[in-house]
Amino acid sequence: MSIIAEYLFILLRDESLTFSFFKAMVNKYEMAQLFTNDLPLLKELCYQLDRLLHIQRPDLMAYFRNEGISASFFSSAWFMTLFANILKDNDESEKSIVLEVWDAFLLYRWKAIFKAGIFTLEIIGKRLVEVKLDQTMLVIKELSKPFFLNQPEIALEFRSRFKKIPVTNEKLRLLDKEYRYLTENYCLVQP
Repeated sequence: MSIIAEYLFILLRDESLTFSFFKAMVNKYEMAQLFTNDLPLLKELCYQLDRLLHIQRPDLMAYFRNEGISASFFSSAWFMTLFANILKDNDESEKSIVLEVWDAFLLYRWKAIFKAGIFTLEIIGKRLVEVKLDQTMLVIKELSKPFFLNQPEIALEFRSRFKKIPVTNEKLRLLDKEYRYLTENYCLVQP
């Protein structure tokens, strides 16, 4: 939450405006459940990402499953910061990919974060399946703060591929329904 507020302040440079915008963002995009004690929205988003990967990248999901890795290991930071956690400095070039993701989030809601996550995984997934077991956790750690996305050519690729990444509102609605059914009927508490 503080990373989002901090990045908003960097962009807006006004405390009152930052607070108002942040409050409006939390309300409009129903983000409050992302920051409550039980993290219900975060659990649901991580479940949905796991399922999207299972559908779209079964090779990568099989790898994660074999290694005992859930998407929540690296994606929690993506959802809780809307990818603002990739910023290292106040460098303008580093802001470009976060601005791309945030613009998309303001228009398409969580679908944008899923697309950014899948894009990130597609880029690093090639490396991931090639590394040895002892290096896997280093790559997973890199995924939680994917600074490599700050490279200008990566931001351009993201912009050109964003609409082609197959995440639809209908698919997310179905996954939401599936998650709610599982949590209500089988006490699913985490993905």
